[in-house]
Amino acid sequence: CYFLRLLSHGLCLFVLLLLLSKTILNAQIMISGSAIITSCNGDIKISNNDGDSIKSKLHTVLLPNGLNFKTGTKSKLFMTLSNGVALGIDSETNVQCTEYMQLPFNMEEQSRRIEASVSRLHLTYETGLLAIAGNYLSPLSVIKIDLPDGELRLYKGSCLIEKNDSELRITATEGTLTYYYAGSNDREYITAPESLRIVAARK
Repeated sequence: CYFLRLLSHGLCLFVLLLLLSKTILNAQIMISGSAIITSCNGDIKISNNDGDSIKSKLHTVLLPNGLNFKTGTKSKLFMTLSNGVALGIDSETNVQCTEYMQLPFNMEEQSRRIEASVSRLHLTYETGLLAIAGNYLSPLSVIKIDLPDGELRLYKGSCLIEKNDSELRITATEGTLTYYYAGSNDREYITAPESLRIVAARK
């Protein structure tokens, strides 16, 4: 009937526009995203892959791509990234920003509530307590965190990651996370306010 033909035409047009938008995104060149330190105290060490130290004062602007973050006892570091993601690094925490790339955008676009661009944020987490809030990410953006025995992906939402000698705990505080187990196709969906607890194997 006419209605079904119209609906089919609309779906074909939508798919075509989606493929076109992805083609345009792939054609654009991503640049290193930036971040600003919004709060910090205690012993904080930021270094690049060559081991050079980066200053970590309040309101310092960073290019996190390739940087290592390490906090000492009773130390904290909070940053807001240019894609709107907030990172909180608690005491005795080790995190590396393996990749943070973003499509360029102007300041007018940044004033919008949702992310003004498209970004890839890839972190490597070792130990400690890490908080991530990405409630206004673009649907095409992704946050990936490499964990000791798997990988966590966050497309929109917020979470806490905490590891000690006996276990790793991942808590979704908003949205849904996906945890992929290392060396298999198994995965877990963690929906707020649920937690996933992974007990460390005994040596």
